[in-house]
Amino acid sequence: MIAFQEPLTTPARSQVAFERAAQWASEHPAVACAWLGGLLWQLAGTLPNDDPWQHISARVVLGDGTELRKGVDSDLDTFVGAKLAGVDFGADGHITDIVKPSNPDRSVDAGLAAVSQPLPTASAIVLAFAFESPSKPRMVLEDLAGRHSGSHVFDIAVQSLIWLMWRRRIYIGRDDPYFRVSAFAWFTRAERLAGNERIDIEACRAEIASERIQDGSWTDLNAMFAIHPFFRD
Repeated sequence: MIAFQEPLTTPARSQVAFERAAQWASEHPAVACAWLGGLLWQLAGTLPNDDPWQHISARVVLGDGTELRKGVDSDLDTFVGAKLAGVDFGADGHITDIVKPSNPDRSVDAGLAAVSQPLPTASAIVLAFAFESPSKPRMVLEDLAGRHSGSHVFDIAVQSLIWLMWRRRIYIGRDDPYFRVSAFAWFTRAERLAGNERIDIEACRAEIASERIQDGSWTDLNAMFAIHPFFRD
């Protein structure tokens, strides 16, 4: 958790932490998929209802033929992936709507560096379904684990986590314990789910509701700049 939230952690220490987590996911794929799916859902649910990310469309066909879909895009029957406003999710406009760019090179832009790399299609799909339930991202991750490995699943889900953590951080700021608290809570829940036990999902929803960012917090900077170009300066 420290590697995710503490920017002053040395690169070497962060690398070791991520490698250990990927190894854990390889050894315990069922728990890892439940943990990652639940944590993603717990984060996604706290974004304000008027945040456009709430309306990402997605479609995927799992290895057993099960089709999962979210949204109402007109071409939802013809694509596999995730889209927002008809564009593959992860486009520049999907992040600059809330952060004014300070550098043409997003990788050195302090506000956008965390999301400067293209989001893999699998990560975008997992992120999109996190806005619906903890079970759907878990299903996608379990399908990936069945065809690849737990470490691959971890790599895919981590990128989804980073994008959601970044989005929440823009609203809340860096000093936000919610991710850490939720991550630890979901370790116990994930072990129960992996053991086919029930969890108190209503308690999870209550946690989300208590941390949900107020509607009206989102402002479309892209539209603002289009109407008033002087805001760019």
